[in-house]
Amino acid sequence: MLIRSLLGTNISSIKVDVYATDGLFNSSTSFALNVLISEHSVYPPSFESHEYNVSVNESVSVGVVLLRLTANDPDNNLLYYFITRGNEERKFKVDIFTGQHLSTHSFHYYN
Repeated sequence: MLIRSLLGTNISSIKVDVYATDGLFNSSTSFALNVLISEHSVYPPSFESHEYNVSVNESVSVGVVLLRLTANDPDNNLLYYFITRGNEERKFKVDIFTGQHLSTHSFHYYN
């Protein structure tokens, strides 16, 4: 069965009956399981720019939002945000759902 999701993507649905027994068939139970299979993303998400620059004062407090990135997804999928490199000292973290980049340490001009 092919249905249309609220986000506009096609979703295939498979309905199966699941049956469990004690092995002797003296006692059993069953339930209906609906499996929704959505199509894969056709188009990758994109940012407005390939590079962003942020100036940070060394007196910035830990936990301050330094930047909020928003990607656009032509397939209208839910997006998640990650830092993939350059954060070996863990001075930044990104909110996986909002794209907000936060400071996790204080900064010093000479370090």
